[in-house]
Amino acid sequence: MNHGPTPSPLDAHLRAFTPAEAVLTRLVGTPFSDGDTGAWQLHLADRADHAAPMQAPLRLAIRASQCVVDVVIDGTRHPALHAISLEGDAERRTALAGLWLAPMLDGLSAAGLGDAALTAFAPEHTDALPPSHPALLLRLEGPHGETPCRIAALDWHHAPPAPPMADRNTVLAQLGVIGLPIHARVASRQCAMATLQSLAPGDVLLGWGLRAYRPDTEEGAVRLTFGNSRQPHFTAHAHYKEGTVTILDVPMLADDDTPTADEAADGIAVEALEVPVHLELAVMSLPLAELAALVPGHVLQLPVLLRDATVRLVCHGQTLGHGQLVAVGDHLGLQISAMSARHAEH
Repeated sequence: MNHGPTPSPLDAHLRAFTPAEAVLTRLVGTPFSDGDTGAWQLHLADRADHAAPMQAPLRLAIRASQCVVDVVIDGTRHPALHAISLEGDAERRTALAGLWLAPMLDGLSAAGLGDAALTAFAPEHTDALPPSHPALLLRLEGPHGETPCRIAALDWHHAPPAPPMADRNTVLAQLGVIGLPIHARVASRQCAMATLQSLAPGDVLLGWGLRAYRPDTEEGAVRLTFGNSRQPHFTAHAHYKEGTVTILDVPMLADDDTPTADEAADGIAVEALEVPVHLELAVMSLPLAELAALVPGHVLQLPVLLRDATVRLVCHGQTLGHGQLVAVGDHLGLQISAMSARHAEH
């Protein structure tokens, strides 16, 4: 599994990994316990971190039932380990280094390498890194400080272990504070393309239905959409009155703007094609934890009154224009204040 990557013209611009090294990167950033002294982590490094040659490079050969790896570190960052490397007897040198590294090696059990052991330890004869050197450059950060290191050789005998799993409760707590944008959809209708293309500032677009919000009473039915305006994750029906919305239901349904046209009907001109359009405005952001707790009857306070807000005219998530809500008799209207330049071009 330690075969080198196939040469590519991109090699001069992109970092290359062997398959074995790619697996190792899944453990980057994972804290490994170092006994009572703390924890250590591996981080990816670049050539800037290894610009200066190591003053006293030391090679550590580590073997486990699943893999073999040779790591080169700078002994000047670890005086005790550097002193051990001066021992003339190879077996004694490796045994002493193994004792010094024991807490770190024990920490590898979290990565499924509980039987990892130091099998050889000696000074590296050279730290010259040719431009095409395939070594994986890393930074080792732990209780003894930070030091550059590199993986000089790596091979997996068996299927590599899965990276340590994060604590489920911690992940859920972190996800719970993520805010999801909420848009109030005041009204919807089908509108011919020719009508949309003819809209200009000052025009009033009617035909939004009788159940729509009414600016004169500052009250009406609205639909809350949660998530990206182009593709809301789910919607809820609500009743709006003077800045507050009362949740009526929370159906876990994706928003669907697909028009209910007869697929077998004859083709029609683009100008006569009707598309779904909506009156929307971004009103607030709600953490996922609060969103998950929403039930019918809950009340949300909006930061703006609908009659005072600038509303977007939206089609399939794209903003066609902006305007203000107006009442024309008993009907809701949108008075256009601006149409998007992109829409005007089409």
